[in-house]
Amino acid sequence: MDGQTTFNLHDRIGQRPLVLVFGSFTWPPFRRNTPDIVQLYKDYKDHADFLQVYIREAHPLDEWQMASNRRENVVYAQPQTRAQRITIATDYVQLLHVSLPFAIDDMDNGANLLYAAWPERIYIIDVKGQIVYRGGLGPFGYHPEEARAWLVTHYDAATPKPALSPFTN
Repeated sequence: MDGQTTFNLHDRIGQRPLVLVFGSFTWPPFRRNTPDIVQLYKDYKDHADFLQVYIREAHPLDEWQMASNRRENVVYAQPQTRAQRITIATDYVQLLHVSLPFAIDDMDNGANLLYAAWPERIYIIDVKGQIVYRGGLGPFGYHPEEARAWLVTHYDAATPKPALSPFTN
């Protein structure tokens, strides 16, 4: 969020699974599911690493604005600079009380393109760096409860368990 720190997702792989959550503030279904993602993080942050990756806006004012965005005062143009994207992401974090570790995709949308994440998507990457859960694209394929099911299957409430077989979608 500081616009200065960069990292490679590969550096986050190792000891625990990594849950990647992609989305943007102007995507109404993503906003509606944010409380579920925050709760998932609270429930499993001791068993998995989480990273919410803020990607390009789905329904900005200057492209395809949605009536629900106007009603909820989520009215932003597609950012043209990193600073603009950081401003919108900061509003998202503050207004929806997002507590997950957070990253912002570069303006070239590299992470979004690499993970085919637009408009929203969840991935779980195991300790070997393999994708063990790839959620569908939103709005119809975005189901945080499926990511929860993978975590429930692989971790009980007290002790992390290694994944024996990947969950596939």
